[in-house]
Amino acid sequence: IKSIDLKTPTPQNSKMNNINLYKIERDLLLLSFVFTGFGHHFMGISLRLEYSTFLIFVVLIIQVFTRTLRIPRFLFYLLLFIFVQTFFINSSNLLHSRVISQFTGVALLAMTIFSFFSFYRNNLYDFAIKYYKVVYYIALFSIFQILFFLLFHISIIPQNLITGHVETGSSVFIPQIFGILPRNFGLSSEPANFAYILMPAVYLALNQLLNKESFIPYKEIYAWIIIISSILTFSVVAYFG
Repeated sequence: IKSIDLKTPTPQNSKMNNINLYKIERDLLLLSFVFTGFGHHFMGISLRLEYSTFLIFVVLIIQVFTRTLRIPRFLFYLLLFIFVQTFFINSSNLLHSRVISQFTGVALLAMTIFSFFSFYRNNLYDFAIKYYKVVYYIALFSIFQILFFLLFHISIIPQNLITGHVETGSSVFIPQIFGILPRNFGLSSEPANFAYILMPAVYLALNQLLNKESFIPYKEIYAWIIIISSILTFSVVAYFG
């Protein structure tokens, strides 16, 4: 019986490790989408990072330790252009700590997201399908929020409940459409932000409804729920998107 050196990963073990690592990073990124509207408060206590940003930074840490972080040339030059534009041409921002932290955050977030899709390019189909399913449940919940408000005049806004802080501009739904219907924002901070999250899923939903050979493996009700949720945002961003 040949002995196996456990310290040297076999090709099969290495492949399994990559799959498990991909799933961890994928789920963290999808959770970051879910928590985009939760800001940086918990039970009224202000946190240093937003929920969404924190989850993406966890992915960054994983990439650093697993040596899967990628910095492409075009992204480097783009960030360099933004740096020059921000700190030299607009020199009044040079020593502004908030601007420095925001630029650093944008750079790290951009590298993290690019690295994920670059390293796991063979898993893009799986990521698209998982994203579509997550957005479906968020869209379904958002429609439930509106129906519950119309029937019982009760606003269920998890963002405000969990954070202990008004993240949505108001502690309750406001009937803005014909004085009856509130604009849909799901788990986001406002309808326009919710529209940004929905737009890729709306494209996939239209693909599912209009293409007989669509790669989406779910029932058509998924597509209709996502599209209806997008329409209920009454957002120019959603409609133009």
